[in-house]
Amino acid sequence: MATAATQAMSIREAYLSEGETIPVRQATGRICRMPMSSCPPAIPVVVPGEVIDEAAIECFIYYGIENVEVVKWQK
Repeated sequence: MATAATQAMSIREAYLSEGETIPVRQATGRICRMPMSSCPPAIPVVVPGEVIDEAAIECFIYYGIENVEVVKWQK
């Protein structure tokens, strides 16, 4: 059963934030900056501003997505 994603910031905030590309296996707990989907089905696994969880990581791996654009950590 699917679970609701945690929205950490607005889509706009995520798009306008500085980002970095990281391997999906290192993305747990990070905030998605760009929508990630495979084609087909071309439905985003997570949308900008959502926290990437283990369920999303499993979907990325299933659909062959190896990297994800996330919001860069602020120092």
